[in-house]
Amino acid sequence: MNHQTERGAPYPRETAKQCIGEGWAPLIDRIYDYADELGVQMTILQVKEKFGGLRFYFAAHEQVYPSIEKVVNECEDESLKICESCGKPGSLRGSSWVMTLCDDCDCEYPHIHGEFIA
Repeated sequence: MNHQTERGAPYPRETAKQCIGEGWAPLIDRIYDYADELGVQMTILQVKEKFGGLRFYFAAHEQVYPSIEKVVNECEDESLKICESCGKPGSLRGSSWVMTLCDDCDCEYPHIHGEFIA
């Protein structure tokens, strides 16, 4: 299925995966696979990390929107328990900048703890 942006340009799943860390790629795959399974086209509005979790904004035909939204909501909720960097179990880390990371990847992001390396 050829999913697209608001302006009609193609928005392939690999482009969506580039907007977030590798650890959440399976969540993007699950959303795209579900839409493909339904045989419907989504219009992808935005894919990003916000407040440590996955955000996937899309539009679809009103008859299928609720079922795709359910899968998107599940993936967004799961992202808060999956390390965005590697995909291992993780948790929210940081203070002013928040990311979902595992213990191993947490040390790779000192800026989320206010530690800046010059």
